[in-house]
Amino acid sequence: MPVAFAADVTQERLENADAEPHNWLMGFQNFSSHRYSRLDEINLDNIGDLRVAYTVPLATGLIGRTTNNLENYGLVDDGYMYVDDGSGQFFKLDLTPGNQALVLWKADSATAKDIAAGSRGIAMMGNAIYHNLRDGRVVAVDRDSGEFIWDV
Repeated sequence: MPVAFAADVTQERLENADAEPHNWLMGFQNFSSHRYSRLDEINLDNIGDLRVAYTVPLATGLIGRTTNNLENYGLVDDGYMYVDDGSGQFFKLDLTPGNQALVLWKADSATAKDIAAGSRGIAMMGNAIYHNLRDGRVVAVDRDSGEFIWDV
């Protein structure tokens, strides 16, 4: 499978997140936490016609567990979504087909199954996603390859 690349996330891009309404580079959309998209394809005239286009099951967060406390969000950069499942697994999804999400890679931090699953979300900077895991580790994962850059 070919590797898909997106531009590095920089401090300047984060500070000007409103200028990229097609992207969602941080959890609350911008540093003011607006959680508001400036895209105009959905409006008062067509909102009643919205339907689910597709779903992506992330059931891996439940394997060996009975609950998963997810308070996370996906981050989107140039048609690619990065998300975690609450159990230390990360996914890069290609959203560009529009009718399905293609899983480009999955990275597993090997978090023990006896640790409660949960997530408040990931962060992006440069060419990496970052997450603080429930077992006390912090990891960085390369956004292009899904390889762990570091795990401390």
